[in-house]
Amino acid sequence: MTEYRESPAGGGEGRPSSGLLIASVGTSRETARKDALDALEGAARRAYPGYRVEAAYTSRLVREALQGRGIVVPSPQQALQGLLQQGVRELTVQPTHLLPGREYGWMYATLQEYREAFRVLKSGEPLFASRQDLRETAALLNHRFPRREGACVLLMGHGSPGAENRAYAALGRLLEIADRADIRLATLKGGLPLSGVLPVLRRMGVRRVLLAPLMVTAGQHAAECMAGDGADSWKSRLEAQGFVVEVCLAGLGEDPGFQRLFLRHIAQARPL
Repeated sequence: MTEYRESPAGGGEGRPSSGLLIASVGTSRETARKDALDALEGAARRAYPGYRVEAAYTSRLVREALQGRGIVVPSPQQALQGLLQQGVRELTVQPTHLLPGREYGWMYATLQEYREAFRVLKSGEPLFASRQDLRETAALLNHRFPRREGACVLLMGHGSPGAENRAYAALGRLLEIADRADIRLATLKGGLPLSGVLPVLRRMGVRRVLLAPLMVTAGQHAAECMAGDGADSWKSRLEAQGFVVEVCLAGLGEDPGFQRLFLRHIAQARPL
């Protein structure tokens, strides 16, 4: 039997006219969904107890993979239509996307189609949209990964081929300003490949590397491309270069500090 994964309204009687839609790329990795995305949804429900809170995934592949396991998560369009049918007329949509890449662009285009259907339709920005976002993230990373002699933290970002990928380089500079050059960043896509970081690690005299995702969820990319046993994974490539590698499979969405950043974006959402 198919399970429809619907978030409870959370407080208030009857059908609330105000709603909050949390739009994510999504992940088919069960622990990542529960630990990161469910944690963000829970933080939103606690902050907005009178709202109807729903989730949508922008990735068709993820939705299809989950449906094969009996879990149905709607697309943004399906979720918007459902919220209208449930009587929601004032809606805030907050993405968990870090950058305004392709998936975010599709979601935002869908929102534009529904601008006149709601009395009020607001949209929050991606979570790495401003200098303030990056400063808060740098402080979060500084706290999350204590300095260790002879060791380096290497963060894997998904990345994007567009100009928005510059946010990663900006975050790296903020970490250097904070005297945390031992926290390095690289991306799967865009202009910050792992191959560019390896010579830096050798110059730093690093012996141990802690791999962690710079992603909202520690999904398939983190589990396979970063931490997998395949020859092309970052873990395997680092070990082949003589580094001792540890792995942290925890997404940003699990961190209370990042949840506060997420809630700030909801509060600052603006009408379309």
